[in-house]
Order: sequence, then structure tokens, then C-alpha cells
Amino acid sequence: MKTPWRQAGAVVLSSALLATLLLWPWSSSIDDAWRQPLLALVEHKPREPVVLMTFPDTLTDAQRKLRLLDAMRVFRKAPPKALLLAGDWSHRVPQPVQLKAQTQDLERSLDEELEALTKATELWIPLYSERPDGAEIRSLRAPATVLAGPGTMPWHRILWWPPAEFEPVTLVRHAWQETSRGAAPWPGSRPARAWLANGNTWLATLPVAMDGIEAWTAAGDGVGLGSRKVSVDGRFWPRAHLKDLLRLTMTQLDRQDARQWQDRVVILAPAGDSQARDAAVALSSWRQGDFDWRPVWSGALVVVLSLIWMFYLWLIDRKLAWGTSLLALALLTLLFAMVQYGLAAMNHWWLPLGVWSAWMLVSYALARTGFVLLSRLRRWLVLRDQAHQMMAQVSREKGERRAAFGYLKACQPVRYTQDLLMELAQDMERRREYADAVEVYRYLVSVSESHRRQLAGRIERLQQAADAGTRDRPVDGGQTLVMTSSELHRPELGRYQIEKVIGQGAMGVVYLGRDPKIGRSVAIKTLTLSSEFSGEELEEAKARFHREAETAGRLRHPNIVTVYDVGEEQDLAYIAMDFLRGRPLSDFVRKESLLPVPTVFHLMAQVADALAYAHGEGIVHRDIKPANMMYDAEQEQVVVTDFGIAFVTDNSKTRTGTILGSPYYMAPEQIEGKKVDGRADIFSLGVSLYQLLTGELPFQGDNLAALAYAIAKQDPPSVTGLRKGLPRGTVAVLKKALEKKREKRYQQASDMADALRKLMSASGGRSR
Repeated sequence: MKTPWRQAGAVVLSSALLATLLLWPWSSSIDDAWRQPLLALVEHKPREPVVLMTFPDTLTDAQRKLRLLDAMRVFRKAPPKALLLAGDWSHRVPQPVQLKAQTQDLERSLDEELEALTKATELWIPLYSERPDGAEIRSLRAPATVLAGPGTMPWHRILWWPPAEFEPVTLVRHAWQETSRGAAPWPGSRPARAWLANGNTWLATLPVAMDGIEAWTAAGDGVGLGSRKVSVDGRFWPRAHLKDLLRLTMTQLDRQDARQWQDRVVILAPAGDSQARDAAVALSSWRQGDFDWRPVWSGALVVVLSLIWMFYLWLIDRKLAWGTSLLALALLTLLFAMVQYGLAAMNHWWLPLGVWSAWMLVSYALARTGFVLLSRLRRWLVLRDQAHQMMAQVSREKGERRAAFGYLKACQPVRYTQDLLMELAQDMERRREYADAVEVYRYLVSVSESHRRQLAGRIERLQQAADAGTRDRPVDGGQTLVMTSSELHRPELGRYQIEKVIGQGAMGVVYLGRDPKIGRSVAIKTLTLSSEFSGEELEEAKARFHREAETAGRLRHPNIVTVYDVGEEQDLAYIAMDFLRGRPLSDFVRKESLLPVPTVFHLMAQVADALAYAHGEGIVHRDIKPANMMYDAEQEQVVVTDFGIAFVTDNSKTRTGTILGSPYYMAPEQIEGKKVDGRADIFSLGVSLYQLLTGELPFQGDNLAALAYAIAKQDPPSVTGLRKGLPRGTVAVLKKALEKKREKRYQQASDMADALRKLMSASGGRSR
């Protein structure tokens, strides 16, 4: 039964406390029931030392005293060893009666008989603190702990422990007690600890006096009486039964055999006086040493055993199978029963092992039940957490990272959940969701002390990044994804890690990225579609972007960049393509940086070949310009980039009506918003050729309207007037490529490629 040790400790402690509360009211009954087998097994001794002599409870006060007077005369002729008068004789109101036709004071007669009897035997009369009938009596005020006087038994600490707990009280003392040997308080009077008691069983000072006061000595942690010893704090359990005692009645006492009470202790009490019966049993057991008592260290023993048992339940038992656990419990119970009865037989020690064993059984049942319920609860929580963790993974894969955090937050913060939260926060950090990442990190710190030191600085830096949101979270193409702090996770787009910015355009930024799965560097082109579209237009633009980008990704040509991936994340659409070495041809469109003429023809022929292949695949570039041509001087090769993107961008209008993209390179039909085909790319290629040869654009205007008019209606300046040394035929090639009507242009890009290669040869270059 696998249960975390803290939860198991709570279950064991709760079970122990609950078992204590349940058994506390029944502890005495359990102890008595546990002792019954011992009483059945021990040898019963004859109970001759004590005689219980009773008279009917229905007698009137006068009748009782008359019978007592007769009994005193009989006892004076055959005195017992000791006589204890129970039944509250001292509280009876004296009543004058006629005896044998003589008027005499009954009380005086009794006083005389009692005084005479004290010369022949030990006479004890209980001392009461209350009068049931409320009659006037003579009383003696004295501290209970020092109550002593002529003919009284000195109080010992065994009768008053600890003495400091009791204040001086008023005790009633009649003249009879003055004539008796002792006046011990009777059970039911104040103070309550004036006898050794177990329930209603008590042990008064009578046996002490009978053995002689000199025999009463301190003996370690108890009191010794002859060869016997009882703990000061202990409890007394007689082994005698009432049925084993010699029981007589006061009826016709003078006709009974005096040998029945001679040299014995006689307790004279009403027939229904249960305290007198208990006293008789207790005195008989004490006189014969046939009793059990509880040592003072038994309480400490129970505490130690309880702690050991709780540790056993906590550390060992919960790991055992049910069968093994029950067997161990049965053996332990049997062991404690043997120890209990063995100590009682050998030393008369009666330890509270019966109550403790019952407590052990109840706490075991409660703890085992608690472990089962806790195990089921934990299994349910594990299943619940697994479901939440799966939902979190699905939400994370769908990009719903806030929802994933909600699922993980509902799980128990175990190590696996913390790992998932850490991965989620790092994912948010890479996706530039810095405020959300800070929230996850702070939750981790609140549930895990180990993360407190690890994440303190990181949370602060991420909070700074979140506060500077416009810097770290792009909303247009001019912003960057790259974080400057080396301690934060680099941003990611899809599965690609962003390393640095390598280019920037009107619609977005080009980043150098890395595919961590295969370690390949890629160029990532981003488009902030959300800044240019909204509502249904945004959804249409996204769908068009994915469709065109995926189509472009199927192109495989040495002069067309390879597209690896296309995706969308938050406000950005992106395309991951091959990272190309070299420089864009836009770096060579100024007069001071123009390329050699043969090189220009050679490179434009390669672009024409790439367009011919793409047009054959049904794909129109729509944004041919030098900036979208990457030139590798070492390889003398050019690669066309951004296939398919212009189809999205050229349909976007800003709120001022300006067309985004590259209007200087657009064909007349494209700038007019008509449907375009591959011949529009041929026109754009002609514009690029013109610019690369001369360093100037063929069509210019101060605004979009002027530019559109120039493209649609005006002829460009002659190229030969702008650059000397161009081969013959250059003007013709440019004129045909820049025809206003597409029917008059090159109908195939391959035709233009052939013409360009001829010009390259004519200019002294070589064909590839």
C-alpha cells in the first residue's frame, strides 16, 4: 500500500487520536473484561480473615442501635481482631428508648459499650463529611491532611496524594470516633482520594493498623506493609470474590458460634451497602496478599508502546500485505496477553495492556481503513492528473498554452507536473509570451521550494521583457524576435529557434533560424498579416498564404530556394526556407556597384530558367525584383526567393490606398488589379534587368498614380543612353520584355532566357 510518508503519518496520528476518544469511556470496562480470564485461572484462597456481618436496610434508627448495642455485648465476650462499623452510625440522632422496662439513654449506653470494646479489639468508625438528614452534630474543623489526635490513625501520603491538591476541609467527627482507634474517611466523602480505589473498590487504613503502624514504611516508589508493597500512584485490584467471604447476619448474634468472628476482621454494615462489601473484599485480598496492583511506571510504558506502535503502522505495516499484516497483529495481541497474565502471576503487576491492546486493534483498523481510502483517493487523483496532463499536452500542441497552464494548475504539484510546467513556461518564453511565462514561473515558485532560487532572476528579467512588450512582441515587420539577454530562452517560430535578423522588408523580417531536430540553419521569412488584414479578410489571407506557400514548397530547381516549412503563430505567418549564402542583387542596383554586363545577362538567364520551371508548375511569382534574388559570387549563381508570397501581399491595400509590395516592378495588368499569369513575372524580370544594367528604374513617379501611369503608358528611357558598351540586341530584349500588352511580351520565360544567353555571348561572357 504505497502512501507518501507525510500522508501516512497524518493517517496514523488521526487514527490514534480517534481510537483514544472512542475507547476512553470504556477503558475501565475493557480492563475488567481483560482481567476476567485471570480471575478464572488463579487459585482461590479461603477468605477467612474478613467477616461481612449485615443487618436489614429497613431497620429504623432505634432498631439499628438496639441491635448494635446487643452486638457490642456479644463482641465484648468474644472479641474479633478488629471491628469496623459502617453505615453512618455517627450521624444518627440519639433517641431515648425503654430497654427491659428501664428508661435509659441509648446513646450513652452505646458510648459505654464502645469504650469498653476498644479495650478488647481494634474499633474503627468511618468519618463522614456530610449528614444525609441535616441534624445538628458536633464537628471538628481541621486540615484533612493533618487530621490526627488521641486515638486516631495518622494520615499517610498513600491516603493523600499529592497533598498539595487538597485544601483544608470541614470533616464531621462524632464522639464515637473519639473513642475508636481510627477515623478514616469513607468512600463518597470529601476529599475523594482518601483511599486506594479502583472504581468502588477501596482500601482504608484498617489493615495498616492491624499490622501495626510501625510496619508502615516508605519503600522506593511505593509503600511497604510487611512483605507486601503497593505503589503510591498505583491502583489496587483484589482477586477475591464476595461469594468467597464469610457472611453473617446480626440476627440472634448471641446464639451463633463465636468462633466464626474471633481473631478476624468484622465489617458491620447494612445489607445493601455496596461500599462495605467492596471493603470486605479488598481487606481480605490485602490481608492474604492475593491482589494485583499497577506500578507507577505503567503510564510511561503505555506511552512508549503507543509511540512504537504508531511508528510501526507508519513505517512498516502500511507496506505489508493484508495477510501478513493481520498475522502480525494477531501475534502481537497474543504476546501482550501472555505478558499481561505472566506479570500478574509472577509479580502481581496488572498493567493496562488490555486497554492498550484494544486501542492497538482499533487504531489498526482505523489506520488500515485510512490507508485504503487514501490509496483510492490517490489513484483517483493520479487518473485525474493524467487526464489533465494529456489535455495540457493537446492544448499545448494546438498552441493554447494558457489552457494548458489551467489544466496543469489543477494537478497535484508533483515532480512530473512541475517538469511539465517548466517546459510550458519555456515554450511560452520562446513564443514571446513573457507575461504568461512569468505567471507560470511564479506558480512554480509557490509550489516548489527548489525552484525559488532557480527562477528568481529569470522572473525579473522576463517581467522586464513583458513590460517592454512592443520591443519583444512584434506587431509589424520592422520589429525583432531576438532577445538580447543570453540567460533567456531564444524565441521560436514553430520548431525553429530564432538566432538573429538577416533581412527586413515591407511585410516582415527575415531571421536566421535553426532546426534543432536536424541541426540545419534556415532562413525564416515572417509576414505580419494581422497588421494588414482583419476579420474575414485576415482568415482569407491566412488560407491563401498557406496554400501558395505550400505550392511553392513543391518546387525543386537549382535557381529556386527550397522551402522546408510553412506555419502560423500568433500574429505571424512564416516560411522556413534554405539559408542562402551570398548577397541580394538589390545590393548591385546603384551606379557605383553595378555588376559586369555579361554577369547580369548570365544571372538573369538563370532567373528566367527558374521562372520557366515555376510557370510550368502553374506557379506565378508576382514579386520578381533584385531583392528577391540571392547572388552567390563564388558559384556565379542566383537563387530566386519568396515564391507565392506576392499573391497574398499584392491584394493587400493600406488604409491610405497604397499598394504594398514592389509596385516599381509590377506589370501593367498587375498594378491595375487584373488577373496575372507568368507574363507578369517576365515584365518584372525586364524591369530588374533594366535596373541591374543601368542603376535606374525604367518607370518612376512621385506617387502611385504617376507610377501606374508611367508603367501603363510611357516608354522607358533608352538603355543605351544610360550605359555604354551594351551589346546589340539589348534594347530589343528589354523592349519585348517590357511590352505594355502581355500578348506582345515573351510568352515563355524560357524564350527570354535564350535571348539573354545570346546577349551574354555577344558581350564576351560565357554560357553555362
